[in-house]
Amino acid sequence: MTAPYRTAVRGERLADRYELGTHIDSGGMAEVWEATDHTLGRTVAVKILHAHLARDAAFLRRFRREAINAARLQHPTIVAIYDAVSYDGLEAIVMERIEGRTLRSVLDEHSRLPARDVIDLGRQIAQALSVAHAAGVIHRDIKPSNIMLCEDRRIRVTDFGIAKAGEDTDLTRTGSLLGTAKYLSPEQVLGDEVDDRSDLYGLGVVLFEALAGTAPFDEGNDYATAQARVVNPAPRLSQFRPDLPASLDALVARLLEQDPADRPDSALELSGLLSSITIVSEEFGGGAPGGDRTTIDLRHNSSGVDGDSTGEITPEPKRRDRGRKALPTTPPDSTVLAPSGAPPVGNADLDSANPNDQEGDEPPVDRGFSLPIGKLVLLAIVLGTLGLVAALLDGYRSDPGAAGVTNPSGATDGPDGESVSLTPVQNFGPPIIVSGQAVDPLGDNTENDDMAGNAIDGDPATAWVTETYSKPGFSSVKAGVGYLLTLTEPSAPSELRITTPTEGWRAEVYVGDESAESPEGFTFGPYALEPLEGGGVADLRNASGSHVLLWITFEGQSSPPNPDGEEPPPELENRFELAEVVIE
Repeated sequence: MTAPYRTAVRGERLADRYELGTHIDSGGMAEVWEATDHTLGRTVAVKILHAHLARDAAFLRRFRREAINAARLQHPTIVAIYDAVSYDGLEAIVMERIEGRTLRSVLDEHSRLPARDVIDLGRQIAQALSVAHAAGVIHRDIKPSNIMLCEDRRIRVTDFGIAKAGEDTDLTRTGSLLGTAKYLSPEQVLGDEVDDRSDLYGLGVVLFEALAGTAPFDEGNDYATAQARVVNPAPRLSQFRPDLPASLDALVARLLEQDPADRPDSALELSGLLSSITIVSEEFGGGAPGGDRTTIDLRHNSSGVDGDSTGEITPEPKRRDRGRKALPTTPPDSTVLAPSGAPPVGNADLDSANPNDQEGDEPPVDRGFSLPIGKLVLLAIVLGTLGLVAALLDGYRSDPGAAGVTNPSGATDGPDGESVSLTPVQNFGPPIIVSGQAVDPLGDNTENDDMAGNAIDGDPATAWVTETYSKPGFSSVKAGVGYLLTLTEPSAPSELRITTPTEGWRAEVYVGDESAESPEGFTFGPYALEPLEGGGVADLRNASGSHVLLWITFEGQSSPPNPDGEEPPPELENRFELAEVVIE
């Protein structure tokens, strides 16, 4: 006899494996618990269906089917699903626990975000959607509460496929659509068949809201809000943010087109379009439009939980304290620019009593998602008469209640008499490459491995070459491949340069102390690898570590071998060639 459906209780163990701990949140479809996986000894998040949904056989079948489909998605930007459980009247899915905050909670607190950060956020979401769409999974519910912002600056998209389980039933109307109507595509409102481009519309709404401080359609109730996008064209972003580039305004407008045929063709295309936009400066206010710049802490919020989050906020950041470049002591009301070409370090905020006292334009061109998290502390130590250098506390190390960070070296008085810890200068050796290897974590784990040494042999006539793909964008089966460099010892590289005959490629660089085959395992990055004639260069002056990952996000096109000089030469092939890589 089937057990009656019920609510979960703290401390019970599902399937004799997942012990429920802290109740994180409850939404329209499910409640989320932190749990301990006693089989694998790890902490997970468990999403348990509300009893009234679990009783509906049709809904339950769809829920289980979509959970299985979503479990096939493996990518650094997607929250992984580990298991599906039916146990003693409870229906649940077990997923990766994420440390961070939802974009919803950040927007509720700060209204809008710097454009360069929103662009990188959108690019990462597009990468997640590209992987899902290639696997035949449409999200259907892209909204800020389903986007996690992690402490390492990465985003994670959650709840893939869950919205589809709720289609054709009124059982979820009491809660799950509340807050979702703003992000529905016109075809969803009309009940038409949806495809990948429906997710692009939802992402367009998210980008619009994060940049403008308001959603493009918000009519006061769900029905009117949903219908407005069918009847009226979306407003232009430039009406709210005239300071932003016309290219960004036009791209967001394309995403919000009523006809899916007028939107970008794919998430992969969208990722490339976002990568091509550069923000040089903007008139940014971190609160309501026109407000002052404010710092954003990804570790804490007032409630302790973040909407539909599948994880909880951890009290200790994963980023390490680093000290490299000399910077003068900076007054609290100034903007600090990173070395030329490096990611900006953001606004110094040394006055914990008033974190919103800074104004001014955004720093020049940024190379990645760089929300100014919490309390950014910039200190300088004068050594002798030379005025030698100092410590730069990483911009992502933060604690709302602290003026600095603890350090064995002790503390000294900072501005206004605050007690501030000092980070000593760390001495690094020159970056010397020991080995290079191909990495393919999102594919079959091989990528012409036997050719990997050609990229570091000092001979540009030889090369490591990726596999040849039938369609651009790795045939839409994965979001990237990598080339991993190991250095002799922890180093502070200033620059990575590559030589390549390939055209139209895109790549990023990551640096860290630990070896990893995918970007999420690195402390520093992404750093943009800027294409130059015959190669590319990345400014790494913010980074240190003993491992460097060159992560290729678009393989571009290369000429196939033509030893006999055939005319016309063979058509270009979808593959990337790395003739040489050098780190200085």
